[in-house]
Amino acid sequence: MVVGLAPWDRGSVKGGEAYMSWSEMAAIVLALTALARLLYEIFRDQRGRGEKER
Repeated sequence: MVVGLAPWDRGSVKGGEAYMSWSEMAAIVLALTALARLLYEIFRDQRGRGEKER
């Protein structure tokens, strides 16, 4: 985790585009992963309830 956060901190200091885009890309990937996991949990719960009702 420390290695992954290092470029993030340097990006704000240097203001390099590569670092900024990398940090933005990492944030977007993390957000999409969390959203996908949340939707999967909801979908799985609803499917489980539907099968139990039958």
